[in-house]
Amino acid sequence: MYEAYKALRNFARRLNRVDALLQMWSFFQNINHGKQLPNNFCRINKKGIPSIKDVIHPWELDILTREVILHSAGSKERDLYNTDHLGAAINLIRKLTDIQNRENLEATVLYEMQRIYQQQAQWHVNTKLMLARYLKIYKTECLAEVLTKGTTLTVKQFYTLGISISGHFLTNYLYNTKQDYTPFGISDEQRDAFLEKMVFGFDDLRKRTANVQEYNENWSYTINPLISTPLVVMDPQTPNIVICPIPFYLMSRFSEGLFFDIAKIKGYENPYGAAFEKYVGDVSEILNDALNYSVIKPEAYRVGKSLRHGADWIIKDKNGAILVECKAKRLNLKARYELDFKALYSEIEVMARYVVQNYKNLDDLIKGVSSSEPYGEAIYPVIVTLVNWNLFGPKAFEQLEKSVLSHLDVAGLPQDYVKRHPYTIMSVEEYEIALQVINQTGVKEFFSVRDAEDHRGWMVLPFIRTKFKKQIENCRTDYLHEEMKELQDELAILVKA
Repeated sequence: MYEAYKALRNFARRLNRVDALLQMWSFFQNINHGKQLPNNFCRINKKGIPSIKDVIHPWELDILTREVILHSAGSKERDLYNTDHLGAAINLIRKLTDIQNRENLEATVLYEMQRIYQQQAQWHVNTKLMLARYLKIYKTECLAEVLTKGTTLTVKQFYTLGISISGHFLTNYLYNTKQDYTPFGISDEQRDAFLEKMVFGFDDLRKRTANVQEYNENWSYTINPLISTPLVVMDPQTPNIVICPIPFYLMSRFSEGLFFDIAKIKGYENPYGAAFEKYVGDVSEILNDALNYSVIKPEAYRVGKSLRHGADWIIKDKNGAILVECKAKRLNLKARYELDFKALYSEIEVMARYVVQNYKNLDDLIKGVSSSEPYGEAIYPVIVTLVNWNLFGPKAFEQLEKSVLSHLDVAGLPQDYVKRHPYTIMSVEEYEIALQVINQTGVKEFFSVRDAEDHRGWMVLPFIRTKFKKQIENCRTDYLHEEMKELQDELAILVKA
């Protein structure tokens, strides 16, 4: 593998480090925001426009950025604005991606599908919804207190700084970290506390990147350290000037990525889980504009001396009900990116326990010992995760089914629950779309189609796009608009003042 890799390494060594990273910034701005590239890029675009969108994938640029960080210096022998040079680099990346699993292709091909999906999924996120969703979650009182106590910043201050800096990078490739934010109620110390989490010097970034780099079947999936520190100081002589090669990573860092700061705060677990649970209930109400279903918060109940809480939420209409269990746990990195079956199976085992936990809620409901009324036979357990686990491919589904059945046995629950009341795992992003479709079709109608034998192993979003094309056209994306609008309006007033 390393012998084949040398060609890409040698290519990167012939790039100018500053030029290349600024060019990467412009490539991502082109793909994400339509910012035009030089006219010579027309020659590689079928539409004849100066754009690399749909020509080069963002995950390929992510890999190339990593290689630039590792190997580029002061040479100008190669230039990424030269389309021949850029094409050569991307072709080398594609070749290496093919090579990395060639020796064990037959054994790994089904697992490779899982890793490919994990790698590509983050680049298809609705950024506006991501920002609004996490803002609403972090604003929950119990979690907001934990965040402020542990970081000295409120969620509003995190977002004010994050949105301001992200907006700056829409049109500028350099940013001065000494920008004054006191008119926004943010002291210099608070600004610096925010930037300390986001900024890294280039030399340290290179060392960190080298430490996680692998030259094996995991090469193309290695995590880019820019995810955690998206702003880079290129010249130690001017430590206040930073660049942002991949702007999406900055927006991700102060929204979804804020979890990594929260996770360092003692006692964060319960408030974090409670905030997500509350969000799921709130967004379920927001999306119920046609009033076709009810959102129910079950009351705690006792079975003997045992106090039980039931499902987190019940979504009920005239023909069926969904038992919603909310889980904020993230899939760990080894399971997401490494060709490590044990790591993936270990996480699937955790998910299987979540599923069976919800089947216990179902069992109490059917037996009439819970605080909720019976809902007939059309009851469907659903696990809603904050971050998409992307359990994609037949091997992952097969292992999950096996683990669920095993845990049902241990719990003394009927295995045929899986057929009579089939479970579904979906991210909150998928849940918000599925709920809008269910609002049009009904609970039973949606899950009856989902339960068809050839659909049970499908991920939720591809399933909806295939089977509910008409309904998905009616799905909104503005339902969290007020979350961001309130903050943006307040900032606009301060800017004018």
